[in-house]
Amino acid sequence: FRFANAAADPVDLADVNTDCFIVDDQTVAATDGAGTRSVAGKVRDVDQLGVWVEIL
Repeated sequence: FRFANAAADPVDLADVNTDCFIVDDQTVAATDGAGTRSVAGKVRDVDQLGVWVEIL
């Protein structure tokens, strides 16, 4: 599934095959926000449309 990339904590290509984290119902971030965000799934790709996430 494609999600928007968090502007303040963006996911990039170096994050492929790592976990990304829920910011809101349409946005994911690279980090867990000091333990305040839940895992969304595994980053599978990042492109101009957003972050492609495999939901686990």
